[in-house]
Amino acid sequence: MFKQTKEAIKEQKKTRPKIETFASEYLDGTLKDNVLEFIADLREMKMNPSYAGILNAWTLSHTGKLLARIQFYNDECKWVNKRTWSVSLYLNNLHMYEDVIISEGIQNVLWDNIRGYCTDGCKSTKAPIRPCHPGKTLTLAGKEFKRVCVCYPHIWIWDADKAMLSNIKRLLELEKQARDEACL
Repeated sequence: MFKQTKEAIKEQKKTRPKIETFASEYLDGTLKDNVLEFIADLREMKMNPSYAGILNAWTLSHTGKLLARIQFYNDECKWVNKRTWSVSLYLNNLHMYEDVIISEGIQNVLWDNIRGYCTDGCKSTKAPIRPCHPGKTLTLAGKEFKRVCVCYPHIWIWDADKAMLSNIKRLLELEKQARDEACL
């Protein structure tokens, strides 16, 4: 099992490991099986994760823009108390396929996984992108959300099961198609 030490972090940045290798050493059981199957499916779809240059994170890009980020966390992280992983989706062209999402009944993937609400911590200039407090109002697939934090991706899915991963792959396909159409 991977041990997160300063030396391991330096080594990871130097070696830029394949996500499959890292996940195999880092996760156990169903979490490991799900992420490995998901990565294999992504590669089959010509979406190849590349090391993000930051600890335990890999990105998917399309048309030169971020499509998703896969990141692994452990009990040393302040907001989790176990080894876990997440997929953050960057659905920049969601408006182009919202009707498809609703007709296929997968809008709950968005609604149930919207990135929390903006907090007082977002007033800080240390926020990853910019201070966003008090957040913004965002409509996703016909449902309105208030105080959505814009310091992080809007959709952040933790420890996805097989059904959720199938929906994530569909959303990634739709976003990829929308980006291709936008480039025509």
